[in-house]
Amino acid sequence: MARNVTLSQLRTDVAAQADFVTSSTGRYTDTLLNRLINQSVQRFRERVCKEGMTHYLVSTTGTLSSGSTSPYSFKELDLSAVTPSVVRVYGVDITYSNVVRTLAHRPFQERNDFGGPMTTGIPRAWAIYGTRTVAIMPAPDQNYAYTVWYLPVLADMSADGDTFDGVAGWEQWIVWDVVCNLIARDQYAAAYAQSVQLRNEVWADVISAAVKVTSAGGVVVGRDTLRGAMFNRRGVDVYQGGGSGLPPDGSVTNAMMATMPEERLKGRPRAGGAGAPQDLTPTEVAGVVSVFSGFAAGLVPTGAGNAGLFLSNAGSWLAPSVGGSVSGLQLSQLDSIASPRVVGRFTAGTGAAEQLLGQQVASMIGAFTGTAHGLVPYPSGGFDASKFLAGDATWRTPAGGAGGSATGASLRMCASTSAELASADSAKISSLAINSSISSATLIGSGAARAVAPATIANGATGRRVGNEPSLSSVRARPRPYL
Repeated sequence: MARNVTLSQLRTDVAAQADFVTSSTGRYTDTLLNRLINQSVQRFRERVCKEGMTHYLVSTTGTLSSGSTSPYSFKELDLSAVTPSVVRVYGVDITYSNVVRTLAHRPFQERNDFGGPMTTGIPRAWAIYGTRTVAIMPAPDQNYAYTVWYLPVLADMSADGDTFDGVAGWEQWIVWDVVCNLIARDQYAAAYAQSVQLRNEVWADVISAAVKVTSAGGVVVGRDTLRGAMFNRRGVDVYQGGGSGLPPDGSVTNAMMATMPEERLKGRPRAGGAGAPQDLTPTEVAGVVSVFSGFAAGLVPTGAGNAGLFLSNAGSWLAPSVGGSVSGLQLSQLDSIASPRVVGRFTAGTGAAEQLLGQQVASMIGAFTGTAHGLVPYPSGGFDASKFLAGDATWRTPAGGAGGSATGASLRMCASTSAELASADSAKISSLAINSSISSATLIGSGAARAVAPATIANGATGRRVGNEPSLSSVRARPRPYL
């Protein structure tokens, strides 16, 4: 409820406390007193607002359009046309999702800390510049209804009947403030000190009964808080007492959060209980994630430490039993191998296939034994041109020496001319009882259908042809023995 005090009454109270008589011609004229009273009233109104008192505040409403104000990174809200005119802004609210949210008051130096001009979002803060212009940060991403709370301009009192709202004795501060100014002019030190003390006592009574608001005063942050909040330099509420003025959903960006060490995640560790988020280490994060169990995705379980164990789809470590067969694979589907290599297994025991060298393959095939296939055995006595591999898999020198003769029963030779046959060593066919010089178009052999001693065969003697040739004269075979 207002408690109005007239200008005339204020002059009378000042004269009584300063102990002088008011007049239009005296030392302290009514005109001078009116001017000093109006100055004190303006000071008092702004001072109580700085302390968080809302008694003299009024509001104006409107709509914030989306986007920033070029060329700035913020949205400019011009209050120059507001009536009554603005002395100082003390608060800005916006309506978002049918909820009224209070923006944080930030210094104008932080105007570019919220991104922009391309970055827009839900407004979170405001700053004053000039007298009647407000910067909204970040620039709105859509239209928002707003309410601005401000201290309006108060017209000076001039007529004796003009009033001032003294609320509950607040006018006493006006009186003593004017008295201090008058006594300081007259240089009465003791009286001035006493007047200052009385003015301060009145001020203590005023602020002790006032209701404080968060972020009160466009310049001085209120000492108390209505909703238990403080503000950091990014304009983010650090809530201690809760309340309805929470940040809008999605309004807290990564840049606005506290810095954190590298390789960390925000969260709460397992068995840490409810509480504020912490910067979790990779080990703590792994403790939060579930372990794979066969029914849900998760981390690989620990405790194997054995290269022979594999994780089953049931979530346990097992030694798998591999069976079955695969068919239809193409060579291109096989893994590449080095050259020269073959794929097999040389290592003892059953296991994976290996790339084998030629020596390993040879040792697996084994040597010729006389009764089983195999590789040519290595000569036990080293290299010897006089020895040959016998049918019993031994190296020996044939009967008669390395340069001896073969028996007629085991030697077959063909020739087309006497000159070709003559090139053979006659000593090696002496057992045939023929001369190494034979007639042209003659073969040494047999035309009989049974095994008989070889003899010279003239063209047409057997009645058979060699291959598809019509006569032996066309045969040009190089003499070559066959064992």
